Amino acid sequence: NEKEFPRLLQLYRRETPQASRTDLLVRITTDVGFWRSAVRQTMMKARAGGAPVFLYELTWRTPCFGSAWSLHGCELPFVFGIKEYGGSVWDGSDSDALRAAADPQNERYRLTDQIVAAWSAFARTGSPSTGTLPWPAYDLAGRRTMILDRNVYVAAGTRSPARDAVLSL
Repeated sequence: NEKEFPRLLQLYRRETPQASRTDLLVRITTDVGFWRSAVRQTMMKARAGGAPVFLYELTWRTPCFGSAWSLHGCELPFVFGIKEYGGSVWDGSDSDALRAAADPQNERYRLTDQIVAAWSAFARTGSPSTGTLPWPAYDLAGRRTMILDRNVYVAAGTRSPARDAVLSL
């Protein structure tokens, strides 16, 4: 509902006062267009019962668009174990060399290994948990989400009043 936009803008601006107008636009449209749908689907699956459901959010930033945000689809090289993939697939400002310069500790390789292991475990067992990465199932009380980034961790809830507002739209 377009009438909600001023309130959302105010909430996002309060949470990220340093964000540019473009950054705010990307964050809001991503949360409304992608994040909300993913969480709603996850909530419906959790309510329905049956096999457990697992939620993740990849927040890794490539050199694309000045590393301003994590891009939609950015998890695909990680999921398929593609550690080097040549030139940019997004905006032309990304390459293996620029990714290496932005990540001199090669944390992207460690993250790739963790994601490949989790997706493989999920395919084998129905749970993405591994010996080194315990991944809890999503439930309506805790709404736990695996955050995949330089630091991999489990976050509870929506973690933000702005996202709470998006989820209630």
